Amino acid sequence: MTLPTVEKNTVLVIRADGTEEVVKGKPKVAAIRSLISAEGLDFVRIGKLVPNDVIMAVDDFGWETEQIEHSPTHIELRPIRPRKPLNAKATALYLAVCRPGTTHQIAGDVAIFHDEDIP
Repeated sequence: MTLPTVEKNTVLVIRADGTEEVVKGKPKVAAIRSLISAEGLDFVRIGKLVPNDVIMAVDDFGWETEQIEHSPTHIELRPIRPRKPLNAKATALYLAVCRPGTTHQIAGDVAIFHDEDIP
């Protein structure tokens, strides 16, 4: 898996349909949420492939989930169905840094940028 090239102070948006857009300027969390139409964000450190500080912001609410209480101190949020279209490119980047056997897929658009660029 090859990590996409992302210049400092830019954001690479990978849409669920596979199209890519480069946005110039220091990434700000509110702007990233708007760029990918996300209610909340979760972050995946995909730069550990290289290694560098590149992270991928995904919509934390991209999947509908169910809560399973295994014990009072162990609660699992299990994905049921995607709320947005699946993103094959983002999923490939995600799976490249996950434990072997991981099958979760990324739903919706994602933003990729350097962690050190966040003010």
